[in-house]
Order: sequence, then C-alpha cells, then structure tokens
Amino acid sequence: MAIVAITFPDLFTSHERKCADETIRNSWPDVWERTYGGELAPGESWAKDRTAFDRAHADDWIAVSAIQSDHHPDMTEVIATRGGRRNGHAEEMRFLVPAPNTQRVAPSASSSILAVTLPKRGLPVL
Repeated sequence: MAIVAITFPDLFTSHERKCADETIRNSWPDVWERTYGGELAPGESWAKDRTAFDRAHADDWIAVSAIQSDHHPDMTEVIATRGGRRNGHAEEMRFLVPAPNTQRVAPSASSSILAVTLPKRGLPVL
C-alpha cells in the first residue's frame, strides 16, 4: 500500500501519504534515498539506524536476554552474544548484574522486558 500511495499521491490523504513515507523510510531506506535524492540522517529510519548499529557493534558483546537470577537473589542474569546474534550458534557470555541496575520497561508487572545498566565491568557467571 505504501508504494501505491507514493506512486499515486493524489488518491491518498496527507495522513496516508505521511504514513506511506514513514513505511518506505523504515522498511526500504535505500529506496527512499534513491527516490527522493537525499540521504536519511541518523534517527530518520530505524532500519538504517539498525544497520549502522549492527555494523558498528558486530564484534561487541550485546545483551540479548535478562532474567532475574534464581541462584543469586537481588541479581539479574544477562546473556550477551557477539553482535547480538540470536542464531543458536552464537557464543554466549553470561553476566550477573546487581538488580538495582535493572528496571522494567513495559508497563505490565508480569513483563520480562528489562532495561539493564551494566557496570563498567560485568560480573561473569561462572
């Protein structure tokens, strides 16, 4: 639908064209840049931002999971992989982070989504 709205803008409302533009920017940033002859700045396309982040942090340890530790009260167990890969073959490293450095992101009390502030040095789980 987004491509149709961009191709035939007279048939769509300004809101629909705005939504179509956003869809193209976030799904196919290269197509958007070629179509409009401009370069998207950081923050204008989450897809382009994600690609830049993945390139910049391909070899960094990135947290992919955080759970409350069953073995260490008041600690959060953080699982990290190189580049944040989740393909089942990625090397994993586990860290224990003091629970005060974590907070729930989603509004639900039962949510497992945590924001983690890692200390300068993680505490590896042995």
